[in-house]
Amino acid sequence: MPDLERRVAELNDYYNSKRDVLPAPLIHDYSRWGMEKYEGWAPPIDWIIEGILPVTPGLIASMGGVGKSFLMLDAAIRIAAGPGVFGQWAMGGKVAQQGKVLMVTAEDSRNAIHRRLNLIMSPDQHKKLMGNLFIVPLPDAGGTRPLLECVGGQYMMTAAWDDFCNNVIKMGCCVVFSTPGKLWSRLTRMTQRLVSATGPQCRSCARRPSQQT
Repeated sequence: MPDLERRVAELNDYYNSKRDVLPAPLIHDYSRWGMEKYEGWAPPIDWIIEGILPVTPGLIASMGGVGKSFLMLDAAIRIAAGPGVFGQWAMGGKVAQQGKVLMVTAEDSRNAIHRRLNLIMSPDQHKKLMGNLFIVPLPDAGGTRPLLECVGGQYMMTAAWDDFCNNVIKMGCCVVFSTPGKLWSRLTRMTQRLVSATGPQCRSCARRPSQQT
């Protein structure tokens, strides 16, 4: 007990000595986040696919070879087509919005994407998606380019990333990444920055494939 009392007294002396010292400027003022920030009813979730895919960055992950890329291609087609008169369903939910979709594949070739499109829809139906669906197979579109680089131990976005952002802002579209597993977390953080910078002009989703790829 004497030792405990001594330690308590030392702590009291320490904090008493700090009372006359002005506190450092706050980086984040938590006192601004009182209940006045939460008055009334919360805004509803803005869904692209009801109950499945909100208008925020996200990811889909699973073991390799289960069809993630095919699933995302199917979802991209149905979002580009829109709900229609009788409704569209994708990923187990009802498509709530129609819009432009840009799908970027880091490994699949143009011919591979073309064959998958033919499995989902007939060639005659492709015309209905013109102007709304864009699929960029990087192996056939100039090859993969680093979107970020390590400079002094810090990852920095490259000119290729800036070019990609400018394309997305110009097109105003939903984005689907199909990338090797090692890149998924970095792309998720980067797309979050892109959404923050562009607001409603960009709706981004980052997909994580198997780490076996």
